[in-house]
Amino acid sequence: MKYAAQWNKKPMNTIYDDLTRRKISGAAKCHIRRKRAGMCPVCGKPAGVGIMCPKHARQARERQRRRTGARRRYLFARSYQEAR
Repeated sequence: MKYAAQWNKKPMNTIYDDLTRRKISGAAKCHIRRKRAGMCPVCGKPAGVGIMCPKHARQARERQRRRTGARRRYLFARSYQEAR
């Protein structure tokens, strides 16, 4: 066991904040941190008026329409306004 001493060391790039000791996945922590910073939780680009960038807001909207079976669109929704 040549490298046994290295296994006990903490990684250098650990982020220490209120989410560090919580029992949630790393991806969930990353999403929460991105939302707090005003970035899209999916890609990390700056968020528009909502919590996502226009591209991912559009995808989420259409995914929700398919899931609920909606046929009509609310054209004054924020995700439509940002897409223009």
